[in-house]
Amino acid sequence: MSRDITRWLYEVIEPAFGGMLAATLSTEEIERVLRSVYRATGADQTRLALGLVRDAYRWAMEQRWCDENPAAGITLRTLM
Repeated sequence: MSRDITRWLYEVIEPAFGGMLAATLSTEEIERVLRSVYRATGADQTRLALGLVRDAYRWAMEQRWCDENPAAGITLRTLM
C-alpha cells in the first residue's frame, strides 16, 4: 500500500468512521460518513475514500467476513 493511501486511511477514513464496526454498517451510514468527507475534502479525495471502502468490503467478502458490500452502489454523485 502506498504511503499516501496509508496516510489517507489514518487521517481521513478512520476518524470519519470512528468506532463504527464495518461489518454492521448500512449503505446509508456509509453514505453519511462519505458525505462528511466530501464536504471536508472535495470530490477527488472522496472518490479515493469511496474506492478504498469498496475495496475493503470486497476483500472482506472474499474472506467471508461479510455477505455483501454496502458501498457497492454508492457513487460520487449520490454523495453530492
